[in-house]
Amino acid sequence: MFQQSGKSRRPERRGRRNRQNRGNANQKNPYSSPGLTQLIPAYPGQPVWAGKIQSLPTTLTTTVTTGVVSTSIGIDADLIQDFSTRFNSTWKEYRCVKAVSEVRMFSSVNPGVLKFWFDETSATAPTSSVALHATGREVNFSEVDTIHFITWRPSDPKDLDYNSTAVTNLNPVYLKLYSDSAFFGAPTAVTSVASVRTTFTLQFRGFA
Repeated sequence: MFQQSGKSRRPERRGRRNRQNRGNANQKNPYSSPGLTQLIPAYPGQPVWAGKIQSLPTTLTTTVTTGVVSTSIGIDADLIQDFSTRFNSTWKEYRCVKAVSEVRMFSSVNPGVLKFWFDETSATAPTSSVALHATGREVNFSEVDTIHFITWRPSDPKDLDYNSTAVTNLNPVYLKLYSDSAFFGAPTAVTSVASVRTTFTLQFRGFA
């Protein structure tokens, strides 16, 4: 009668091979850019680099008589300082997979609130009737030095298409911000009430 060994060598070989693969995956890529992380593709093909890049801040100020804050900010690479200079010379294409806008309140006005939300359909600055029915966040003006976040991710597959790094004015979504004295209690004097900036999660591919 033949006796079968109770220990198989095959899993051991597979284990060694897996350890080798993990070691190779952790090696630093000499072509990676500072601040960007290489994403290993699930299938053989062009590698992708990803990184988080922050925009410059935008200050929101009320008007004298009506206290209106009405702003529509296109969430695109134009918000990133020197985007073309920094990335167009290195990469061919990019796309935005996530955007997180932060609203920092720095007015001591009380009462009153600022309302903000994302809009994928219109670039028009909001009116009171639009703001009253929009689904978004409301923050008290008096919450000085507090930061409030709102996150956007692409819902349309077309928004995940790669675009040339030379094109920076793509606007898949707009950040709308609104307040007034009549409905939201904004101050009726020229007052800087908040600042806004956005952190983009971008993916790049193709060397220029």
